[in-house]
Amino acid sequence: MAIIVSRYIQGFKIVFLSVLVFSGMTGLQNCGEPDSPTYECTPDITVLLPEKAVSTFFFEEGTYWVYQREDSLYSDSVWVTLAREEILPVNTKVFPDFKKAKCYESKSTLLSSSKNYFFISNGYILQLRGPKNTLSYSEEVFVLYDGWQKTSQIRLDLIGNEYSTVNAYGDSVYHQDSIEVNGRNYLDITIYKRKSQRPDYLKEAYYAPSFGMIRFKDNNDAWWDLIRYNIVQ
Repeated sequence: MAIIVSRYIQGFKIVFLSVLVFSGMTGLQNCGEPDSPTYECTPDITVLLPEKAVSTFFFEEGTYWVYQREDSLYSDSVWVTLAREEILPVNTKVFPDFKKAKCYESKSTLLSSSKNYFFISNGYILQLRGPKNTLSYSEEVFVLYDGWQKTSQIRLDLIGNEYSTVNAYGDSVYHQDSIEVNGRNYLDITIYKRKSQRPDYLKEAYYAPSFGMIRFKDNNDAWWDLIRYNIVQ
């Protein structure tokens, strides 16, 4: 396994275990496992994550966002605690019909917040769901695991450089050309809507490339807007 970037901060070992679990679920694996492929992950056999997804959900340390609730009574700041990038080989045990050597890029952004209004888990994880050369997939399918409270443990599916309009859970994804949030116009918007356990209740989130989440509705039907940020990618 060839690792592009691997930055380690003391105290985050437990966090990384959850990332490795996700990797096993989606057909990627780590070097120490007995069924690891013997091939080396060279650039010619490596499939990179879709550019749009990386721009929207992968951020380096130094990135932060400040959100304010629509009534201006509450605000919270969120920042990147760790960014991790890897190249991982296809797990041929999970995908026994996969016959060729191929590797996939995986990226994760770990987050923290000052008041913990926003997320249950701790970040965005972008990686492969299934390799193209299997009986189940006609093309590469990537997935986003999102740990925010508004969309707890949901995932956005990406085929090519576009998001699927409906994910595996039946949640809906829409595209909008632009939206104005706190006096700024954002372009190429991805809108996520999820049915929660309450009947006919929708959670919503708006994402913009190079900015991440710019607007969302919380469990109390209150809207939060991005008011300040510093983006490092």
